Amino acid sequence: MEQTTAKSESELPTLPDDVIVEMILPRLPVKPLTRFKCVSKFWLSTISSNRFAKTHLKFSSLSNTKSVIYKELYSFRNRGSYLSFDERYDMKEFVTLDDKYSNNNDPRYTRRARVVGSCNGLLCMFDSDVLEFTLWNPVTKQYHNAGGPEFNYVLNDDVAGVGFGYIPSIDDYKIGCLVHSEEGVCRVSVYSLKTGEWKETSCIEEKGFISIDRRYYSVLVDDTIYWSPIVRRESEDQESHIVGLNLVNGLLTKVPLGNLLTGYFDAKVFERKGCLSLCCNSVVIGRRRRTKHVSDVWTLKNNGDKQSWEKSFSINIKGVILLYIFESGKCLVSRHLNQLMLLNLSQAEYVEVTVIWQRHRRGHVYHRAIADVWDYTESLISPSGISARVVNEDDRETGERVEENA
Repeated sequence: MEQTTAKSESELPTLPDDVIVEMILPRLPVKPLTRFKCVSKFWLSTISSNRFAKTHLKFSSLSNTKSVIYKELYSFRNRGSYLSFDERYDMKEFVTLDDKYSNNNDPRYTRRARVVGSCNGLLCMFDSDVLEFTLWNPVTKQYHNAGGPEFNYVLNDDVAGVGFGYIPSIDDYKIGCLVHSEEGVCRVSVYSLKTGEWKETSCIEEKGFISIDRRYYSVLVDDTIYWSPIVRRESEDQESHIVGLNLVNGLLTKVPLGNLLTGYFDAKVFERKGCLSLCCNSVVIGRRRRTKHVSDVWTLKNNGDKQSWEKSFSINIKGVILLYIFESGKCLVSRHLNQLMLLNLSQAEYVEVTVIWQRHRRGHVYHRAIADVWDYTESLISPSGISARVVNEDDRETGERVEENA
């Protein structure tokens, strides 16, 4: 009987390694994959490789679950929140990053570091007190200290803009940083994760060029990060423009706006369907002097041509502020500073308005619910770059090396 059982077990079919590695493991969530590294040395080397991380990211990007990082502008109590939706855009989770991804009370995060970018599962954190950046993979608990620009930073200097993104053409993650100096110039520096070095790429006079609002928020379109423009008063002679930084050549660029911002009091950049978009807000006085808040979303069809801005859609629900545009066209918005809503737009008409979250009243006022929002996907991408040792949050090296040119 025992011989029969042993024989039957030996005859059980087994899947080839290439099927397991290429078809099964990449479809699994990150957390079980980190545990599966203990199965064998082969699984450890496979799951730890840069090639596998990229393959896993491709499958994760196809998931019907959508997640974003949500950071309130006026909240310094946490580094941000994790907000996720299922395939029907029903909210699954809305928790702080610290509750979602425990950091074991890591002393590095007691400082006021904030999220300034998200790409392929990596969060770019910035501590403005010491001008230092940290790349962090929350789900794998790995981090990489990227430091800051290598020039003499003084207290009177001011950060004009920061941004983060991945450049597929050169397979590199880069951080851009613009700093006003006491000398009346703007120093531009770019960090490359592949080389692990900061490089000052240009130094220009500030006057008439650097016009950036929301300096800790930017969007990446092609190889360039863009910041929201300052909406000038009509009495000012200077023409409005959007400032961009090409992360490949490190040069600043201007996208002219012409008279687009006339009549608006605020504008914020977005990425929509691979194009640079701009949400412009205005207040319209209607009948009986009632005010109505209108948000117009414009899309740039031809970069560099100020005449190629086309209005994509408008949102004119009272008290609504646009926070994020999903690829599906759904819009995440805040309303009256205390609600989060999803708008489903179809030919500029509202076919669905869903309240997904309501903030509880604190005393006689609501806490402000104006936020910057970034796309987020859990991944195995290492924040330490190519040929670098992976370091966990407990300061212990894992002994794993990321494959070079994988």
